[in-house]
Amino acid sequence: MRTSLLLSSLLLLTACDAALIELRGADAGPLPTADAGLPMGDAGSAEDDLEARYTSEVQPLLDSRCVACHEADRTGPAFLEAPAYETLFAYPSLVDLDDPAGSRLLTKGAHAGPAWTATEAATVRAWLEAEAAVREPTDPSEPEDARETDPFAPTEGLNVVDLSVVGAGMDGAQMTFVASRTAAGLYLSEVRVYAGAGGVRLVHPVLVVWEEGTPEPDPVDRFGELELRVAPYGSETFGGGNVSLVGFPEEGELSFLFDEVGGWGGEGDPGDPTDPGDPGEPDGCRAVSAFTENARPQLQAFCTGCHGGGNETATAALDMTQVDDGDATAQRAACGQILGVVDPADPTMSSLFRAPDRGSDLDGHPFKFPTSDQLDGYHGALGRWLEME
Repeated sequence: MRTSLLLSSLLLLTACDAALIELRGADAGPLPTADAGLPMGDAGSAEDDLEARYTSEVQPLLDSRCVACHEADRTGPAFLEAPAYETLFAYPSLVDLDDPAGSRLLTKGAHAGPAWTATEAATVRAWLEAEAAVREPTDPSEPEDARETDPFAPTEGLNVVDLSVVGAGMDGAQMTFVASRTAAGLYLSEVRVYAGAGGVRLVHPVLVVWEEGTPEPDPVDRFGELELRVAPYGSETFGGGNVSLVGFPEEGELSFLFDEVGGWGGEGDPGDPTDPGDPGEPDGCRAVSAFTENARPQLQAFCTGCHGGGNETATAALDMTQVDDGDATAQRAACGQILGVVDPADPTMSSLFRAPDRGSDLDGHPFKFPTSDQLDGYHGALGRWLEME
């Protein structure tokens, strides 16, 4: 997995194209040292002095160069939202106390905001180095919640993204989408999140495009206000369910980054189980007997050979490991596993229905029913169960 530090820094990129930062000029002279002009007494007074120094020396530069994009409700990440002195430190890698010269506030990266002049860069760097001398640097030995997925190359057809890697409480969580190439780039449809036993909570997802190892976040930041909650063994559309990535590179990779992640029962629990919005039983199934009678025989005949544990990739995409177990508790769990991948608005549009259909535009599934009669029998059995649900 690429490092959390690298992906976290993606939040600072904008929709603009590259501009090179001019860090040094031929006559710029040496950069100021970390303690240049800074009285260094006890830690409290030093921090007060640093904030005063920021206000008098650095903030005017940010006001003239950066606020047009980076205040609240602007096009870029709002790292200058008041109180800006505190907000700057809340964005990972914007101020890098381990490597002040590598702070993105100084280097800026690829974007169209105006570059620092040599004098401005020296002022910003001197303040950053002074902050690093007073504040405690990051302890690399402390574990971090990655909140990010591994970059991967999307394939035409169905894609499955393991969300269990992004943080605690996300066991069994997945995202699926159907990818198709267009003249404009890459189009993702049927984007859904499926929860495991603990449910899912995702805050502010960011789509990150990788080209030759270089990350570029979604410039639109289209999910900036999104907080997605999925009940245990349930599923929800991710955003609007469709995403168009204009200019997606031919050999590009994709990853997902989140501000916060967790389970349904963790921080931000929807609360009282008597609330009308609560899903009730964890697996959501009301017609377990109908599942066992109708859906189970079809799934055993055509699906569990791979999805029941025989194929690791297939099982990760859709876990059917409980289907073969006839125990009542296992059947309730199996019903929840399958119901979680069904779109309640239109079950026939779910990948469970479309993936084995030879006539479907959903590619990437190795098994297709050889005859329409077999497909109709499969669809009919699932339909009878879902009618009871």
